[in-house]
Amino acid sequence: FPSHDSWQQMHTIMTNSGQRQLAVIFHSNQEGRSFAQTCQHQTNRCNVEYVMLTEQSLERNQWLIPQVQAHEMAHLFGAADLYNIAAAKDYATTDLMNYYSAQLKYADIAPITAWAIGWAPKPEAPFHLEE
Repeated sequence: FPSHDSWQQMHTIMTNSGQRQLAVIFHSNQEGRSFAQTCQHQTNRCNVEYVMLTEQSLERNQWLIPQVQAHEMAHLFGAADLYNIAAAKDYATTDLMNYYSAQLKYADIAPITAWAIGWAPKPEAPFHLEE
């Protein structure tokens, strides 16, 4: 993880720019599944959300890196993994949160993900959407 000085620099940048939020992506040369750590389901006080990309796992599939970066970053803004929702598999088949394409340009941001990240109004869906 970044040193205390690195966190202090990020805090200074945010303070000087007037921003209240900062997205951070860590690239790790380790084997394992990339993930996003969000505050959404945590019960204790949560101040830091981040994405961990495990580069060693992606080395074999370099084409995945942009897709995984975009997918994991979308979690920081509220998007859920649609592949975990049975009814979403056929509902948003090429959505960034449901589909790994050969190139990022073949994935899309379906209305459900656009809503989840604050870009669009709540869509109709074949399952319950929690606000």
